[in-house]
Amino acid sequence: TNLFRHQGYSATSMQDIASELKIKPASLYNHISAKQEILKELLEKGAGLFLEGLASIDSSCLTSVEKLEKIINLHLRLSIEYSDLMALMVVEWRHLDKEAKSTYVANREKYEEGVRSMLKSAISEKTISPIDPEIALFTILTTLQRLYAWYDRHQDVNIFDMEKHLVRCLLGGIKA
Repeated sequence: TNLFRHQGYSATSMQDIASELKIKPASLYNHISAKQEILKELLEKGAGLFLEGLASIDSSCLTSVEKLEKIINLHLRLSIEYSDLMALMVVEWRHLDKEAKSTYVANREKYEEGVRSMLKSAISEKTISPIDPEIALFTILTTLQRLYAWYDRHQDVNIFDMEKHLVRCLLGGIKA
């Protein structure tokens, strides 16, 4: 993840990966057939983390607004724990082969639909203002999607304060 993030998927060679792992390239080929395999596995792992988090939040007894707050927390936690992986999910997914890209996009759409559903429920419950759920979804997820890059430059920020401020900024303006 580190190599793909900092060098880019296209610029990272199998030799680079082998060197990073302190093995010979031939040994690497005993485990994988191409670097595409590595990218696919990494992105599947990232998508899985988000979908598992969404399922856990969605099945909870929390209110819709509380679920949205947990979604913000999920993004914050994953951005801090897996910053390199988050960068790949934002940028490098475009290098997946056709089939893997289709699966990745379907998983992203499934996640977005889950958050959209929470937004719509909060609107119907009148716990947030009657806003366009698509614009709210775009605003929230676009901000959270780039959180890994912002946090890289602001690691001195207290995580609990950060979560509180993100919730206030992203939801405070739309709460009823």
